[in-house]
Amino acid sequence: MEFLFAIVIVAVLLGVPLLALVVALQAKGKLALLESAVRGLEDRWIELDGSGARRPFTPGEPLTPAALLVATTPTTPLTRAAAAAAGAPTAAGTLARRLRDRAREANHAHSAHELEILLGGKVLNRVGAVVLVVAVIFLLKHAFDHDWVGPAGRVALGLVAGAVMTGGGLALQRRGQRIFAQGVTGAGLAILYATLYVAHALYGLMPSAAALAAMVAVTVAGALVALAMGSQAVAVVALAGGFLSPLLAGGGQAAFQLALFLLCVDLMALALGTRRGWAWLDAVALAGTNLTWARWTQREYGAGRFASVWGAQALTFLLFALTPYARRLPRRRPFVASDLVLWIGAAAAFFLWSAWLLHVERRAGLGWIAASLAMFHLAQAVLVSGRAADAGVPQPALAFETLLAVALTFAIITVPAELDRVAVTFAWVAEGNLLLWLAVRTGIRWMKAMSFAVLAMALGHMIVIDFAHMGRGLAPQLGVHTAVLLLCAAGYACAGWIAHRAGMRVLGVPVGRWLRIVAGATGLLVISAGLTEQGGRMRLRAGEDVGTVRAAYRWTQAAISIAWALYGAAASALGFARGSAAARWFGLTVFGLLLAKLLLVDLSGLAAVYRVSSLLVAAVVLLGVSWLYTRRGAAAGSDVPPTP
Repeated sequence: MEFLFAIVIVAVLLGVPLLALVVALQAKGKLALLESAVRGLEDRWIELDGSGARRPFTPGEPLTPAALLVATTPTTPLTRAAAAAAGAPTAAGTLARRLRDRAREANHAHSAHELEILLGGKVLNRVGAVVLVVAVIFLLKHAFDHDWVGPAGRVALGLVAGAVMTGGGLALQRRGQRIFAQGVTGAGLAILYATLYVAHALYGLMPSAAALAAMVAVTVAGALVALAMGSQAVAVVALAGGFLSPLLAGGGQAAFQLALFLLCVDLMALALGTRRGWAWLDAVALAGTNLTWARWTQREYGAGRFASVWGAQALTFLLFALTPYARRLPRRRPFVASDLVLWIGAAAAFFLWSAWLLHVERRAGLGWIAASLAMFHLAQAVLVSGRAADAGVPQPALAFETLLAVALTFAIITVPAELDRVAVTFAWVAEGNLLLWLAVRTGIRWMKAMSFAVLAMALGHMIVIDFAHMGRGLAPQLGVHTAVLLLCAAGYACAGWIAHRAGMRVLGVPVGRWLRIVAGATGLLVISAGLTEQGGRMRLRAGEDVGTVRAAYRWTQAAISIAWALYGAAASALGFARGSAAARWFGLTVFGLLLAKLLLVDLSGLAAVYRVSSLLVAAVVLLGVSWLYTRRGAAAGSDVPPTP
């Protein structure tokens, strides 16, 4: 117990100054923005009224309305030109400098005053409330250790103190002491929750059901007080105690009982947020609901509770996902940042709960849940966009793009949750092409980034997962496996064509060119991996026959050399046919790799037949490509200089 109190004290002593510093920095930043806005308005006034005045404004003259009227009366163009030629200061400039000096002094004084009020009023009030609660806890502990008061008396004292502080805070609010009243009320609610917990957990004076009912009453009373005071901080304290009530009351509730309780607390939080415009109270309710469920599952979850827990999570998701839509459209209000956070948070929480429950129960179906979430958010995006435009709600595109991004994210997650191996790579490449095409058609920038991310994930999955099953004779259905991966390489080429047609550039570099290079490199890797896999199968069939194993190795290396030669020739021919310097340079790169392999592997490690075959095919291909460069180099453009 002493260690727990020490932790509380250290947390208060370290956390409160940091909180005060953060609040002070935020206030200073807002004041700096305000000062910058005032300075900008002054500069704009100079531009609009910089024509001079009837007579120069004397710097020592008092700044009176009459002086302002006289000083800002414009003169004739001849007078202004004469004053400018003589170097005399115009009245507008003198007056503007004086106004700027006085505004700067007033802003500095106002900034210091506001910071002083913030630190001395709000921050010290919150610190004092926390210290008061800690002091009361230590006082009660000392009294309890020395048996000054019995258990029933201790509980009675705590309840009376909490009730008096809660009601006293409301009375102070009515007298105009708003900040101080919030701290007193929050401390009173915290004391009430702590007292009820002690009465049940330590003294056994209240059964679990009675303690839970009493905490619910405190939560409702705290919500009403917060509503009357107009204090979001008091509402957060009341809701925090409400979400902790099932745990403080000892737990043991059934899943449907906890779900019903949390539903009531969530509805109360949403009602408070709607009534007072406390948008971020919804996020607090969502976080409290999920944390309460997380703690409950650690204690109570067991066999046979999957349906009830998953159903409760689905109900919670629907409640929070539909709240922004139902709250904004009927009143024609714009969607705000808290609505976007609520959509994303509710969907993410429900999906994570579904994944955990299915994992614990060893069940399938996560892919279907992800697909359902994708369709739900896509339908909601279309509905929100149409209804928002019809109802005249501002910024419908913000809500539409957020819901669309959530839908696309779950569509991407569906692929690895439901498919396997090369099917994942192929589906991601197809999704990346579709997203890139949609990004070009709609002009949505983040969709371009998402398409590139999906294509990158597909490439990583191909290299790390798909190629790992090739080369050891373990890949099932080798022909299908290799064909699908070649289709993926073609998909990268298609994405490069889309990016090239749209003129996409990143840091000045054409995206289409790099995607086509990736397509070519991917095709080369797939062919090499497929031939290596075939050689691995031949070695597995050979068993312990050393001669057959060596023959399989030599066949594999010779086949790879021949395939590289033909692949490089195809790339060079395509480059000449399409006038693409990138394709021709890629072909030259493949030939460079081929020559290195011939020197390092084929000449020394292959038998005569395989060595001659690979060298002969490579020589014919190289001579043929050289002939193409000789005959068609001039027609290819400036990328390839003509041969003299």
